[in-house]
Amino acid sequence: MERKKEKRKDVPFCKGVYVIYIYILYTNINKMEKRIKVFYDGNCKVCDQEISYYKKNDINKKFEWVNIHNSKSKIQKLNLQKKELMDVLHIETENGKILKGVDAFLEIWVNFKYFKSLAFFVRIKPIKKLTEIIYKIWTEKRKKKY
Repeated sequence: MERKKEKRKDVPFCKGVYVIYIYILYTNINKMEKRIKVFYDGNCKVCDQEISYYKKNDINKKFEWVNIHNSKSKIQKLNLQKKELMDVLHIETENGKILKGVDAFLEIWVNFKYFKSLAFFVRIKPIKKLTEIIYKIWTEKRKKKY
């Protein structure tokens, strides 16, 4: 007695696994595309040095570093003027929220191992207020230079 070969009935299961695989692949690609965009003044020596440090230590490629002097199309998508971007540091979070000044730095710092404690410390209201005042004074001096 010979057995007849039966057609495999687990094809829907295989299709399901395939669909899940595609979904995981797609979501991982989406996560890679949605990075925090940091808009900085590449002509400012202090700004450029600080951003270079962050770039070097951004091993997870969580950030997209955008020199405002080289990226007109990205600036236009942001709906901000170049002058505004030159005044203070701006970032666009993964979900599209715009943060600027000290809040932008806090978002950057929270993503770096050695800056997390600094971010926690600076978020304390009186310290944050003082940091904002110091940052405003520094940006006013910088505006006069450039």
